[in-house]
Amino acid sequence: MSKAAAYLYFSFFLFTAVNVPALSAGYPEGRLAYEKRDYRKAFSEFKPDAERGTALSQTMLGLLYQEGLGVKKNCGEALRWMKSASLKGEQKDDKQAMEWYLRAAGTGDTEAMFMLGLKYGAGEGAPQDNDKSFKWYSRAAWFGHGDAAGMLGMMFGRGVGGVKKDPVLSYAWLKIAGRYNSTSATKGELPDVKKKLAPPQLDAAEKKAAEMLKTIEANIKRRAE
Repeated sequence: MSKAAAYLYFSFFLFTAVNVPALSAGYPEGRLAYEKRDYRKAFSEFKPDAERGTALSQTMLGLLYQEGLGVKKNCGEALRWMKSASLKGEQKDDKQAMEWYLRAAGTGDTEAMFMLGLKYGAGEGAPQDNDKSFKWYSRAAWFGHGDAAGMLGMMFGRGVGGVKKDPVLSYAWLKIAGRYNSTSATKGELPDVKKKLAPPQLDAAEKKAAEMLKTIEANIKRRAE
């Protein structure tokens, strides 16, 4: 067992020893199989139980995906299930969450990159750091994460988060956010930014957005190869 797995396993038992939640069918069988190192069986028990919303099974399923036990290693799936468990309050340690996000981001998971941007920006799980927040938003945005692009658009539009105000870049990123289905940023921010741009600036912003979009599409294509 890797150090990461050992750490998560210890944290898991520490949590269950203190909280003793009601267990649903599937979790006890999965736990027993895990103890016996029958990871395929553990996976077959944890997965349907996790899909029913049992946070403990979601945590263990995330561990199996993270370590490639009984299933092909998939950090994106590991992150998804651990996040689901976290939303139910089963994982309250922001630092542990940061470890998961960093690992998943290292595999190219853009959602994890976006979450790192949020965490560093808010100072949750790590000291507040605008530079790191901007870095992770940028990495996610350059691989087509719409919400990350929207955050960059808002940051450049308002001159917050350690970046200098730039209406052209703000418009370009917000336009890209809309292209990748992030309506939360584009509905309120994009019209306001557009109103503030003179015609030459708007032309420049449209060209900039088109150039950036080509780069993003190339990045996505290259990653898929």
